[in-house]
Parts: sequence; C-alpha cells; structure tokens
Amino acid sequence: MKAVRSRRSTRLRPTGEYSPPIYELLAGGASYLERARIVNWNVSTPPTAFLFRLEGAYRRFAAALEGHESGRDYEILPLSERECHCFFEGDVSTAARGLFENFIRGTLMTVPPIECNRDGSTTFTVVGSDPDVQAAVDDVPNRR
Repeated sequence: MKAVRSRRSTRLRPTGEYSPPIYELLAGGASYLERARIVNWNVSTPPTAFLFRLEGAYRRFAAALEGHESGRDYEILPLSERECHCFFEGDVSTAARGLFENFIRGTLMTVPPIECNRDGSTTFTVVGSDPDVQAAVDDVPNRR
C-alpha cells in the first residue's frame, strides 16, 4: 500500500493562552532582533525546551531573559557578533503545548526551522499523510 504524503507551508499567529510569553519576544516583541528561528524543540514533557537561532543584538535578548516569567534556564551560544544559538527551557500553557503537539501526531513531522515573523506569526513546513496534515490544519484553534 502506498501512502500519500503531503508537504504544506503553514502560517500561524497564536495569541492568548496559545502563545507562550517567550514567543512574544521572538515574534516581533524584540525589535533589536532582525531574525528569530526555532531550530529544534522538545515539548514531550514539561518543561518545554527550545533551541533558537537569533540574528541581531542578541545580547539584549539575553538581558530580557533574566528573570523572564516563563523561563527556567537559558544559555546563549554565540556564533558571531550578530548571531547566536539560544537554548531556552521554560514553562508553557497546556494550550500552547497542545498547539505544538497538534503538528507532531500521527505521521506528521514539522520541518525546522520555524520562522518567527515580526507580525506575530510563525511560518513552518509540516509533512505527513494528506489526512494527518489536513486534520492538523483543521484542528488549529481560532486565534482571532
């Protein structure tokens, strides 16, 4: 039996309980960042862990993480004067965790990176069987 595979670029703009506080910084809330990408993540059990790739004045981002409401731990790994990786471990709401889990169920795989856009949205690619991709898109909660 041949499985039909689908690849779809998806753009989301999570708000409210679906948007972790750290996301607000990554997607437009930190004007000193020129680009923010989520290159890997683990949402399997709390706390949630992310690996970000940041471009811009990332040292200011590190200062913003000090005492951040949802952060448990972070580490800045410089790549150059204007780029770094940032490991971030923190708490997210059940709703935000569910939004991530929506795109890793069944045959689905989210293809890194997730681009965090200045308008508060994210853009990413998901692959999997046509029914699983469609179900994930259909199950995205109304964010507006």
